[in-house]
Amino acid sequence: MKINNKRGIALIAAYMVIAVLSFLSAAFVIRSTSESRTIRGYENSNKAFWLAEAGIQKALWDINYNGCSQCCGVPYTACTHACSTPWCMQITADGYDVKKDGSTIISTATVGEAPSPRVTRTIQVTLGTGTTPKPFTSPIFGNSSIHMYQNALTDSYDSLKGPYEDQLGANRSMNGSVGTNGSMPGVVTIDNNGYIYGMTTTVGGTVEKANGAYIYCQACPLGGEECENDCINNLAKTRDLPLIDAPDELKNALTEGPYTVLKSASAILPMGDHRYDSINIGIGGTLNVSGKTRLYLTAAQAIDIGNNGVIHIMPGASLTIYTTGSANLGNNGLFNDTQFPKNFILYSTYSGPNVMTISNNVDWYGAIYAPNTNITITNNGRLFGAIVGNNLNVFNNAQIHFDEQLQTVTGTETPPPSEKPSITSWQECKYPDCHQDLGGGAGGL
Repeated sequence: MKINNKRGIALIAAYMVIAVLSFLSAAFVIRSTSESRTIRGYENSNKAFWLAEAGIQKALWDINYNGCSQCCGVPYTACTHACSTPWCMQITADGYDVKKDGSTIISTATVGEAPSPRVTRTIQVTLGTGTTPKPFTSPIFGNSSIHMYQNALTDSYDSLKGPYEDQLGANRSMNGSVGTNGSMPGVVTIDNNGYIYGMTTTVGGTVEKANGAYIYCQACPLGGEECENDCINNLAKTRDLPLIDAPDELKNALTEGPYTVLKSASAILPMGDHRYDSINIGIGGTLNVSGKTRLYLTAAQAIDIGNNGVIHIMPGASLTIYTTGSANLGNNGLFNDTQFPKNFILYSTYSGPNVMTISNNVDWYGAIYAPNTNITITNNGRLFGAIVGNNLNVFNNAQIHFDEQLQTVTGTETPPPSEKPSITSWQECKYPDCHQDLGGGAGGL
């Protein structure tokens, strides 16, 4: 049948066009609404992120500079909790004292209210105050190896309690621990009546012991094969040994040439900061240190001390030496007769072939931090303090008596004026699972 009414066809076509346009319009509106919601969600997410970051900074400021006056409950336990529509922020601190290393702060921020997307972002940081290295946390440490034999001995004492004493239980303890970053067999060898009074640690390397050598520690105070393994840890973490260079004010100072004390002569070292090529003390010479003194020595042979040479540190004085060269410490000398090892510290970045030697009845009251330098203590040489080197050889009646007071010494000449915590690690996490990412801890508010 023919359809003669063309106006009906036009009407149908118009309806179809309207339907298509309505569909397209609806799709456009839906897409626009979706995109608008996505944009608002993105904006809210950014706002929540920066609000959470602001919470971290607010908590850190309040802890460091405001006496935690806005903390909730016990000081340093939880810092702020502020909420209002359309945003909310929670800040929590883990532990009883966030000023201790390893404490965490979690800041959670939520932004948005219906119909906008409600977005939550969480940031977690770890706090620490250990920005300055403490070089003598391990008292006797060889970066590559340690070898002790022929009556060599390590133990510890506390200089604040008085001089070192030979008898355990007086001013003598079993904290003369020995450690190395070595991972090969025999990185620690103890032979021919060598004695270690403290723990022995390696990073995968083995400890070889023979011919009357013994290891004593708190877990095995009497020694013996049945418990000596409790004094050995072959799975220690690698110890970071950063080179400690001279402070900028010393490095930038004009050199004053070599400083020399002639044979059998005596001289007073000027107090304050000085940059010399080297320190040279002739046979029987005495160098007197009368005040707080820091030296930067740059010659290839930075320290050369003749036989019977003495560095005499007067009461109330101290000497800190930074050097890039090698050191010859002579024979039968005495270094720092105040007998307080904190008063005499040597930092060296030397990595050449020469060996730093303490030998032939030398008594050194001080600490040596030279992680790239091979060091030998021999022939009745005695070090009262601490020592960090590359390959350490201690033999022929040599002794190292660790002064436990050195554990607080920092890599700078004096500790920082305040121990304000700072951020040592940062991560964004999914609250409340943040602490699970770092191995457990407290939850949020």
